[in-house]
Amino acid sequence: MPFFQNIPNIEYLIYKKSPFDGDKVIIKDIFRKVYFSQLSEKYSNNFVYYTVKNGERPDVIAYDFYENSFYDWVILMSNPEIKNVYEDWAKSNEDLDNYILQKYNGKEFEIKHYETLEVRNLNNEIILSSGIIVNQDFTFSFNDSGVSRTLTGSDVVKPITYYDYEVSLNEKRSLIRLLKPELLDIFLIENEKLLNYDTNDIATIDNKLKTTLKDLKK
Repeated sequence: MPFFQNIPNIEYLIYKKSPFDGDKVIIKDIFRKVYFSQLSEKYSNNFVYYTVKNGERPDVIAYDFYENSFYDWVILMSNPEIKNVYEDWAKSNEDLDNYILQKYNGKEFEIKHYETLEVRNLNNEIILSSGIIVNQDFTFSFNDSGVSRTLTGSDVVKPITYYDYEVSLNEKRSLIRLLKPELLDIFLIENEKLLNYDTNDIATIDNKLKTTLKDLKK
């Protein structure tokens, strides 16, 4: 089911001489939205994590996972951090390289910042996590089973280039969550229920069509 098929209609007045004189047209109320936060509390334990393959699109995943490519919008709604599919969806290797080259214009291999390396003690316990942004001259001192140790330079920090940074961001974007297929029908019903207008609303003609405020004033 395509996403826009679920969105209710609105009767909009295209006025000619005044806001109360014109022709009525039926359009989709694109401002009517449902956020997954309204539904996810009930289904929070019913997602699976999936790693997007190189160049894989939402509609392809929807076909493989839900047997219908039109449910790509369910995948996007399941991942609220994706505001713009062209910017926030994981890029293919080729598209990512082209994006980085265009964005940084020859400076992609310059150092953006430095990050910590993971440090473990003799008991194999993590005492410093990797990926923490630090200065180039960062040092890390600790007591390891009675022995004082200090790590400096490449033993504790590594340079991150702009290229590394963009690749890391893209890898994070590639990990998405998918609503389990057995919950799809329940979700679609509830989503449609939330999208439709309340039949008790005085501005509602039926549960899929609403008049405009301009029209009500006529």
